[in-house]
Amino acid sequence: MTVQEGGRGNDHLGKPPSGKSRRRLLLISLALNLFLISFVASREAAHYMKRHEQLPGPPPPHEMLYDAARTLSPEGRSAVRSALEADSVRLRALHETLIQAHQVAEKIYAADPFDAEAYRQAITTQLDGGRLLFSEISQVLLQIGPKLSQADRELLITHMRGPGGPPPGK
Repeated sequence: MTVQEGGRGNDHLGKPPSGKSRRRLLLISLALNLFLISFVASREAAHYMKRHEQLPGPPPPHEMLYDAARTLSPEGRSAVRSALEADSVRLRALHETLIQAHQVAEKIYAADPFDAEAYRQAITTQLDGGRLLFSEISQVLLQIGPKLSQADRELLITHMRGPGGPPPGK
């Protein structure tokens, strides 16, 4: 179609778009940007959730202890974190075993028919796993205790107690 026939030809090239065209371009650009932002945000959220997958409830005790170290003096923080890093593989494995034992106990409890003996055994396994994990955490605390100042030990216990924990001396 030529310019004489009512077409625009190439005259529109190099000229800024009219007000109506500008609004359309702005809306299209806005829609594409919103789509891209939501796409990137959802991918990042999915990646974050996969990296930080956590079961409901409090974090594992060794992670709580590691996090609590941030409130300590630099020397105390270093002592706690280096002790935990040395035992981190074992502590993670013990925590995972405890979680698995808990899940087994839940499945047995929910099964039909209810098997009291199987549940009793599952709970015993779970309790044994918990005792072993807390025994290992206690060994870490014993190891680092002499390296921490009295103030750092108090801070560590206060942080580990958490906001909903019992008040000091109870």
